[in-house]
Amino acid sequence: MAELAAAQEAVHHAHTSNKRIAFLVSAIVACLAAVIAFTTTRSITKPLVALHKGTEIIGSGKLDYQVATDAKDEIGQLSRAFDRMTRDLEKTTASRNELNKEITERKQAEEALVSHARQQAEVAEFGQFALAGNSVDDLFDRAVFVISRTLGTKYAKVLEHRPEQGVLF
Repeated sequence: MAELAAAQEAVHHAHTSNKRIAFLVSAIVACLAAVIAFTTTRSITKPLVALHKGTEIIGSGKLDYQVATDAKDEIGQLSRAFDRMTRDLEKTTASRNELNKEITERKQAEEALVSHARQQAEVAEFGQFALAGNSVDDLFDRAVFVISRTLGTKYAKVLEHRPEQGVLF
């Protein structure tokens, strides 16, 4: 009976030791799994966070910002594609800005040419009026009318300065 009790004690001790070893191995495996999961998650989320930050910065108008991750995976490819897209957008925006500037300059030049042509037409019309043999008073009236129309004013008047009398007429 003593042998049976010793055998039972040995089996119980072996069973308890096996439980402890199994628990210890399970704990080590769980810790390793947690470390691997954390490392894997971080390696995925860190580039995604950088890419998100880049989209926010670029979205605010800073088109020279580069995300540029060194990752060789799909996220790295995505970040490099995003950088290429941003460079292309910056070039397109710069081209558009230059084009808008040129359009504005050309519109201003066109307006100046139209205004100059209108003034020349007015002068030519006035010259024709003068050559038609109209009186000086009619000429002054016509000059006032042409000047008023050219300048876009409602009222205009030609004044005569008479220094000997010290007055304007």
